Amino acid sequence: MKKIFLLIIVLFYANILLGEGQLSYEISYDENEGISHWLASYVTSLSRSWFIENITNGSFHNENKKKNNTDDTRYYLLNYIRNKVTATHFSDLYLISAYLCGEYDFGKNIKTNIAGLPYQYTLENGLTTGFRVNYKYSTLETEVHLDYNTKNYSYEIPDSMDGHHTEANLQGKIKSSLTLSKSLRTYIEAYHYNDLNESSQFDHTQIYAGLSLEKKLNYIHYLGIDAAGGYSDIDPLFPYTFRTEARLTSKFLHEWIAVAKLTYNIWTDNDMDGIYWGNAFVEFLIQKNISFTPNNEVSKFQMSASHYYLSNQTLLKTKLEFYIKKLMLSISYGRYIGRNLPYDNKFIGKIAYPIFHNVLLSYCYHFQDNIVIPGVNTHSYGIDVLF
Repeated sequence: MKKIFLLIIVLFYANILLGEGQLSYEISYDENEGISHWLASYVTSLSRSWFIENITNGSFHNENKKKNNTDDTRYYLLNYIRNKVTATHFSDLYLISAYLCGEYDFGKNIKTNIAGLPYQYTLENGLTTGFRVNYKYSTLETEVHLDYNTKNYSYEIPDSMDGHHTEANLQGKIKSSLTLSKSLRTYIEAYHYNDLNESSQFDHTQIYAGLSLEKKLNYIHYLGIDAAGGYSDIDPLFPYTFRTEARLTSKFLHEWIAVAKLTYNIWTDNDMDGIYWGNAFVEFLIQKNISFTPNNEVSKFQMSASHYYLSNQTLLKTKLEFYIKKLMLSISYGRYIGRNLPYDNKFIGKIAYPIFHNVLLSYCYHFQDNIVIPGVNTHSYGIDVLF
């Protein structure tokens, strides 16, 4: 508990000194996991050509002494703190952004398995860094991403001293696109992942060529389509792949909104005599806008249905968000239908009220009925402060 309050004080003064931002703190009681604390700090500084961003978040968990079985936990990491700093320089022609993210894991966390290695591993700390470059000249635009990630683990060896293990990976992406018209672009994209160890079993490369369409059909309908075909060496038996993402958004005045999404991947072998489905889903959402507040907050009702073809699962969701002057009320319900479900039913109810113009208090009730873990009730109390 002392660590949490010390960290909140440090983040509080950091927000005041560094610039505009938001500080959030939440305490939750889970009848299965016990009491947990979550906090986050978001600070930004913007000038004519620079944007600096600092994001800090952490979690602290009071171990539930009444809990006998640790295998039925819902969380992998219970105690951690992460900080990410991003610096972005931009102009009309280019954008250059670099980031550095550090993670420290403490206390009792859930052990994990690493593919191809024995034992169970506990994450101790990690470091991620990378950069992004975007350059646009006339009708040609090029993006470059490069990310490096490393994590340090500890593990127990029977009848021996504890061991330590480091995992690291490097991934990069380059994409060049050419604008053919106001709504149509063509592009070439290459992606490579390397796990930086002696074995190249998990290394892979993907190369795509595709078309991207973004078109306003009329005053109501807006269509976005991205279709690409390419080569991948993830599985040498199925090297050729085709992917499509489509989204149709329809806005009927200020009252109704409808969104339809479709995403799918297909794979084929060297002889191209068989087609195999990858991860794919279709989703349809409708939203009814009930009213607007003077701060442009929207009271709304949503319903959506999503189907995942590969796992043959369907997710149904409803949500009602309503504003009564400054008071915000929100309830949502989700239900999975199918086999091997992540959960059966999920219900979330939330109430929030700004006690000052920059201080928001909230309460949230969360119920989740899992397949493996019995139904769990969680109560959360939060405070958000804007600077």
